[in-house]
Amino acid sequence: MGIGSRSKKKKKVVKKGGIDRISTLPDEIVLHILGLMPTLDSVRTSVLSKRWNNMWNLVPNLDLDDRRDFPDEHDDDDCNPFARFVCAVLYARNIDIAKFSLSVVRPPYFAIDLAVIDDWFCAVVRRKVVELDFEFCMGEEFVFTIPRCLLMCKTLRVLKLAVWDFDFPTDLPASGCFPSLKVLHVALSGNNLFQMENLFSCCSVLEDLIIDGNVDIGDADIGYNFNVSVPQVKTLNISFHVWLGRKGSRVFEYDSEQFETRINVYIDAPKLEKLDLGRDGFTNYVLMRAKSLVNASIDVKDSRREHPPHFPSCATALLVAVSNVRYLSLVAPWSKDWLLPAFDNLKQLKLVLVHGKYWELLPEFLCSAPNLEDLVLENPR
Repeated sequence: MGIGSRSKKKKKVVKKGGIDRISTLPDEIVLHILGLMPTLDSVRTSVLSKRWNNMWNLVPNLDLDDRRDFPDEHDDDDCNPFARFVCAVLYARNIDIAKFSLSVVRPPYFAIDLAVIDDWFCAVVRRKVVELDFEFCMGEEFVFTIPRCLLMCKTLRVLKLAVWDFDFPTDLPASGCFPSLKVLHVALSGNNLFQMENLFSCCSVLEDLIIDGNVDIGDADIGYNFNVSVPQVKTLNISFHVWLGRKGSRVFEYDSEQFETRINVYIDAPKLEKLDLGRDGFTNYVLMRAKSLVNASIDVKDSRREHPPHFPSCATALLVAVSNVRYLSLVAPWSKDWLLPAFDNLKQLKLVLVHGKYWELLPEFLCSAPNLEDLVLENPR
């Protein structure tokens, strides 16, 4: 009798809409699914059932974005809804944090107290954060100071920074900063260009570095020098786009004076094995030590119609610096002014010529690479 009752009950559930498969999932899978969601959505699942009530608080990843999570917020008091939500989430945590993603991008009149943001970082450091992704911009008058607790974090291995302008604490330690940091991804701007050099010097065990961004410089700013000194880095990816023009205007055609404006990037990475460079005609890369380099990808195409006079000589010097590689990918607006070095170790070449003819270049390239085994030719996109 008891068995028959259970059978009837089961049939009744199936008739209503099938088996509830989500409730049968193991906790590990549920936590993985919640970890793929923004934290706000993960918190909202707590209303589904008693089982889900506190499940969000066990997710190892936190993803918080003020524009996405609270797009229509209006600050009527000193503590806005987004700040209240972040505080509630962080101070309710009782487990470690694997990845913390935070985006604070808002106009100055909706600004969040920088001291509050410092407290957030100290909270995630206490929870042994491993990966941190931080985007910040609240207007030019707000300069973010990297908290000392973050600089000294022993568990942080991956850091991504997209900060309009930042600084270091006045009591910056002489050594011991970012003791475990292996991967760094930074977005450049004209405001933080020179602070980046100080940031790199703090990363003594860094192995992978990604630098990208737009740099806006005026006609009077001649010759920015940007130093990338990273003694332990094995993989380096840099992509620059230089905007020229007077304040308030960005232009695509240049006069002879503007052609002299450029950014010189000096790379000192003696253990570098893989290099990926994306540049326009106004970025000049100088590799100071590249004996360990094996793989290089260089993209020097430019959407602008003209290139500065120094472009061929700088491009040629860059090819000389990478001439010992075994694998080379080159995307370039080829001209007869380029002078090819000898590529004695080159085994594999991918070539994409912009505004050039392969039949004019190939004989010269084949003579320069006597040990070439694989050749790929592609049309520019």
